[in-house]
Amino acid sequence: FGLVWDGDSTETCSGKYGEYLRVNNPHKLSLYLASHMPVLIWDEAAEAEFIRSNGLGFPVRSINEAVDIASGIDELQYSILVKNVESFASKLNSGYFTNTAVSNL
Repeated sequence: FGLVWDGDSTETCSGKYGEYLRVNNPHKLSLYLASHMPVLIWDEAAEAEFIRSNGLGFPVRSINEAVDIASGIDELQYSILVKNVESFASKLNSGYFTNTAVSNL
């Protein structure tokens, strides 16, 4: 798993960097997905619902919850995540999203 977490606490993403994560799409999120890695992301991050709804990982409230999920996921659940991430990564790495945005302009 790639971890999208920022701030000054393991209990929540607090401080100025945590607040920024509420509105930002961090580069490391795209990097993890392009590298075929499911992600664990703070549940109040701007991209948390996107990750959940596309089956690309799990939004988490704390680092402890992230550890619990990563260590407790079964093989079938993980293989489904990886399949979803691989499909998304293929589009991301081929420029699909950029090309679609430019075409729509």
